[in-house]
Amino acid sequence: MSFSLGIVGLPNAGKSTLFNAVVGGNALTAPYPFTTINRNLGTVAVPDKRLDSVREITGSAAVTYASVELVDIAGLVKGASKGEGLGNQFLGHIREVDGILHVVRAYGDDPDPRGDAEIVDLELALADLAVVERQLESRRSAAKSGNKEAIARLEAAETVREHLLRNGHARELSPETLALVRDLFLITAKPMLYVANVDEKYAGDPASSPGARELQAYAEGRGLTVIGVCAKFEEELMALGEEGDLFAQDAGISVPASQLIIVNGYKMLNLISFFTANKNEARSWSLRAGSTAIEAAEKVHTQMARGFIKAEVVPWDALVKAGGIPRARELGLLRVEGRDYVVKDGDVLYFRFSP
Repeated sequence: MSFSLGIVGLPNAGKSTLFNAVVGGNALTAPYPFTTINRNLGTVAVPDKRLDSVREITGSAAVTYASVELVDIAGLVKGASKGEGLGNQFLGHIREVDGILHVVRAYGDDPDPRGDAEIVDLELALADLAVVERQLESRRSAAKSGNKEAIARLEAAETVREHLLRNGHARELSPETLALVRDLFLITAKPMLYVANVDEKYAGDPASSPGARELQAYAEGRGLTVIGVCAKFEEELMALGEEGDLFAQDAGISVPASQLIIVNGYKMLNLISFFTANKNEARSWSLRAGSTAIEAAEKVHTQMARGFIKAEVVPWDALVKAGGIPRARELGLLRVEGRDYVVKDGDVLYFRFSP
């Protein structure tokens, strides 16, 4: 199972430019609406220095990082929830991703980051409101039976409806409420991160941009995070390859904002990473926080899960400090865990299974 982040925003906010900056793609960018009609898809590695250390200490020949799928979705416009600007199609694309990167224009003449963000946020809420209202009648009918679960499902839907009408988003409600409306696939229940796309003069310190600060103030009201980026500048750096590193240093960029977006997007999806390592490859795997050893084994190979016997577990830093698996085993740092062990972020796992 792969995890995906969808890039959304108003037309010409810089969504496809950000996509290119992150994945090194060649999505068409142009200064007119709906440059993107069909989705642009790309896969991007999630950088992780812990895995680099594991590879070095185990002498693995290759390294493979965990990855997420990035989906560049066409721009939404006011009225998208009613089908304006191919809104129904584009909203459908958003429903299919696991998390949202909401790109907001904070560059050029007279940007209005707060106003632009509000337009998209409202359209997403209206789209969800339409879904909830279509389902209310059937839930009311089911609740008349007196079934406790049916009544709870109705009450949850009514709670969501009232919250959306008050300009709220579903993700702000309790986990218990969201569990009862999971079958509605609400867009505003998905985790979201705002991306302020700033002018090039702020490329080295995007957070200092007036537009980024304005968006940050708005995002705080929703309990969400903002990451600033000059998408155009970082797209150009990506196109230059290794030479781009020199330009990045000159601009004061130690870590590209595009990388920070992916790392934070990964965390936003409530993902952790566990590692496997042998002489051929050190590899990072994505897993939902709270997942068990048997689920981790399934991630690596279905045969490992079917024939699971046990997992040997050592935290990555303990492995590195010990100097390798043999010494870690001598020191008793490798624990033997069963199928129900809850995997921790940074665990190095060695599965024992019967073929």
